[in-house]
Amino acid sequence: MPSAGLRAPLGTSFEAAAARIGVSAYAARIALITAIGLALRVLWVGHEPIWRDEAFTAIVAQRDVPGMLQAIRLDSAPPLSYLITHVFVVMLGASPAALRVAPAIIGALLIPIVAALTRRCAGDRAGIVAAFICALAPALVMSSRDARMYAMATTLVALSSLALWRASERSSALRWTVYGAALLLALYTQYFALLVIPAQLLALRLVLRASWRAVALASAVAALCVAALVPWLAYAAPQFQHAESPFWVQPLGLTTTAGTFAQFLAGPPIEPGTPGGVYLLVLQGFSLLAATVVTMLLIRRRPIWSRPAIFIAVCGAVPIAELAAVSLWHPLLEARYASVVWGVLFGVLALAVAAIRRVRMQVLLVLTLVVPTAGFSVAVTHPNTPALVSYLEPRLQANDFVWSSAGDYLLLYYSGDAALRAHTHVVAHHIAWFWGTAAFPPDAVTPTFPSRTIEGGGTIYYVDDAGHKLPTPPSRYALSRYQCYGTICLATYTAGAG
Repeated sequence: MPSAGLRAPLGTSFEAAAARIGVSAYAARIALITAIGLALRVLWVGHEPIWRDEAFTAIVAQRDVPGMLQAIRLDSAPPLSYLITHVFVVMLGASPAALRVAPAIIGALLIPIVAALTRRCAGDRAGIVAAFICALAPALVMSSRDARMYAMATTLVALSSLALWRASERSSALRWTVYGAALLLALYTQYFALLVIPAQLLALRLVLRASWRAVALASAVAALCVAALVPWLAYAAPQFQHAESPFWVQPLGLTTTAGTFAQFLAGPPIEPGTPGGVYLLVLQGFSLLAATVVTMLLIRRRPIWSRPAIFIAVCGAVPIAELAAVSLWHPLLEARYASVVWGVLFGVLALAVAAIRRVRMQVLLVLTLVVPTAGFSVAVTHPNTPALVSYLEPRLQANDFVWSSAGDYLLLYYSGDAALRAHTHVVAHHIAWFWGTAAFPPDAVTPTFPSRTIEGGGTIYYVDDAGHKLPTPPSRYALSRYQCYGTICLATYTAGAG
């Protein structure tokens, strides 16, 4: 640990180096931290196999644009993230790394955005702390390594809050255009970005006490953005049919609320069958402990709560409260959906940490908050479908049948060869849309086992998540082998004497 006498020359040298390239020392530090955060995201994009929702992205992004849009309109999201991923797939292929490059880059841009918001509340020190937290926080890093739209949406929603704040301070066509562009892109990335609009307008008027003219301008820009979404909504009208259908999110309660809060602080949940899952849970426990300390600081240190701090808190917390309110009617409170709007709340965490005057305590809190990121960077928490497929493909015979659960069908379709795809089906009369049925081929679901398998004594391979109860096989079939590959498992049923 350098002495105080050494820290000053080092700081002076850094400022001199920044001055030579024409930027401030603060901007240079934020750029360096952003580069670290980007590297942490990009260098590990191919570490994990594809997981279930990513398989939907992977399959539709490989289609031509009309075919991709046709699938998306039957699912549940806007098209922007898929279009961006499609570009990278065309250039780089459909490997896990190629699918995740865009979220990694755009997710890293959240770092300077939240730093800028936090700096407006408490100066350079708070901005730098916010940058470190956003660069390393497990929830943000893992979302950016995911071939889905959530990291993109988080960045765009946070950018819209920063742009709105700046536009309200000094109105100009350019600043209002930036706000509108950020909000429109967010809406075309994830529908839950809509929740931030009333929160932003509320915070603008009641917290920042902006003029009614500024509020009217903000309302007009937001209305134009919503209107610009209408053509897509008209094309994607089949998505509205999902509103009344059963959904996978659990009803609002203590468990769902606590789970969302825990994932904000400590990263995604650990699925059954994850190798080293216990150790990851321990690391997440340390993060939750550190977060408890930070929360106590937020409650006790009232000087933290300036109007700018309340502005970013309202922009992040009110949309989550809206999500919880909607969940009283239709369950939607879930960490992935909340992540669309919670990005700015990492700035609130940073304000509490920055308020501590002891640098060692700051460093300790930040490290404890982000320690699960190291664990997730080493562990394999996704289904190891490539290993399962490598075992299964050489063993498939003409009469064999691969019986997939609804949730794992797209994983096998993405990872397997043409022969495996031809043998793989979901045995059911109907499955829910949220399993990604918009990307299923027409013959994916069958109500019965094929007669050639049953009459010919072919082997039945059943694929499902670890920890799930095995189904009852057809008569004369018995379990002969059961093997898990991380969080995905393969049960082998062979024909025998009944």
